[in-house]
Amino acid sequence: MEDKKTIIVDVREEYEFKEKIIFENSINIPLSDLYRRVDFLFEFDIVYLCCATRKRAEFAKKLLYDEGLDEVIVIY
Repeated sequence: MEDKKTIIVDVREEYEFKEKIIFENSINIPLSDLYRRVDFLFEFDIVYLCCATRKRAEFAKKLLYDEGLDEVIVIY
């Protein structure tokens, strides 16, 4: 069984990310920049999304699905 390459993306704004990190191994790509960074995310088999209230993460999930990413999961 092959290990899947995964990433956790925090879609909050940079200042929010710096104030409180939700997941230690996450990277910050604010929702406002996500569309410009979609190509980078195609390097991963599974993209996990998080934010403070799930609203931005759910919006980001739809955006990424629309761009063709299949395995996108909101975890927070």
